[in-house]
Amino acid sequence: MRTLMMVLIGMLAWAVPASAQVSKGDPFGGFDDTPVVAVSAKVSGDAFVPGQRGFLVVVLDHGEELHSWPSADQDVLKPQNDEFALRTEIGVQDAPEFLTFGPVQWPEPALAKVPDVTGAELSIEDYTYKGRALAYVPFIVSGDAPVGDVSLPVSVFLQACDETQCY
Repeated sequence: MRTLMMVLIGMLAWAVPASAQVSKGDPFGGFDDTPVVAVSAKVSGDAFVPGQRGFLVVVLDHGEELHSWPSADQDVLKPQNDEFALRTEIGVQDAPEFLTFGPVQWPEPALAKVPDVTGAELSIEDYTYKGRALAYVPFIVSGDAPVGDVSLPVSVFLQACDETQCY
C-alpha cells in the first residue's frame, strides 16, 4: 500500500488584535491585551492512500466580542454591509496536481451586532462568524499520487470586527 503524508505549512496563523493595524513584522501590533482571532488548520489524517478522500479543517477562534464576515459564497448579509464587508476567504496555494479540492463547507453564520455603515445607528444585527467557527475543505487524492510528504500552504483572509468598528 502506498501512502502519502500531509504536512501543513505557510499558514497565515497569527492572531489579529482587534485594536491594532497588523503588519507582517509585528502581528500583535504591540497590544497584548486586545481580543484576537486565532487561525489554525489541520488535515483529517496523517497519511492517505491514492483514491482516498479527506478534508482540511480551518479553525477560526474569535476573541471575546469579535466576529468576522461570512464568505461571499453565503449570500446572507444585508445590502449595506454586503458592499463594504471584507469577506472571509480560505485557499490552498500551489497544491499538487494529484490533490483535487472541493468547495469550502463554511460554518453556519450567526447574528451579531455589527457597525452600522449608514450612520443611522451605532450598530445593527447581521450574520457573522463568531466564537469557534470551523470550515472544511474536502479533497481527494488521485490514483497516481506519489509516495512521500506533501506540503499544503493554506491562506486565510478575514476582517475582524466588534459591534462598533471593523479592523
